[in-house]
Amino acid sequence: MEIYFLTPEQSYPRLQNLHINTGCTKAHTGSIISFNSEQKMLLLHLMKQLENLLSPYSSRISKIEFVLLNSGVYWDFPFTWGKSMIMITPNIFAKPRKIIKKILAHEWVHLDQRRNPKKYKRFYKSLGFRRKHIDFGALTPYLLRNPDADTYEWTWKSPDGGPTYAPVALLKSCEFNTVLLEMNGTIHRIEDVPAYYERFGVKKQLYHPNEIAAHLIADMLVDKINYVQVNLDMLLH
Repeated sequence: MEIYFLTPEQSYPRLQNLHINTGCTKAHTGSIISFNSEQKMLLLHLMKQLENLLSPYSSRISKIEFVLLNSGVYWDFPFTWGKSMIMITPNIFAKPRKIIKKILAHEWVHLDQRRNPKKYKRFYKSLGFRRKHIDFGALTPYLLRNPDADTYEWTWKSPDGGPTYAPVALLKSCEFNTVLLEMNGTIHRIEDVPAYYERFGVKKQLYHPNEIAAHLIADMLVDKINYVQVNLDMLLH
């Protein structure tokens, strides 16, 4: 695995087509900065540890390119772009090393999702998700735009034969919340649908299977938490 730390000059042309919510958070344009030597050393060390942990579950990623954004871009959430780029802000370096490693594992999974969509589609099916075109109508302007979950095209069917829902994150007043859109148009708070909220073990970013899978794998590999209700062996090569 080769690790690169992109300069602002290298990064700008690569991110021209990246679009994220900018009304409530800094845009990445004009907000790319350079890594210092200490930051590079830490990332190299942690990525080497992760390479051995993640190799059974993800394809070999020969190249990873880190981009450092100013604090405040995209709420300081790390995210990926393309098949090799991981974006972070300086805030990540204030966290404990184990948390940084878990964040990097999560982003590594997102890169693997772009390389192996068929593998993850099978895994998502085992979780109850099916791909479908969804018309969000009046909700469309309020959709959270997440580069790691760029399209809301997944529905989830209750295992007890209940309704079918489309999970989605809505951004309103600069805060976002996960809701479940029932196919009849009714909007439910996620906490009000226990069958969905309790299905996966993880409780964060339940608006998209890309995020659910990344949390499941990072939790298992870094924190040694294995949620028994999911079959991660489906992701083994």
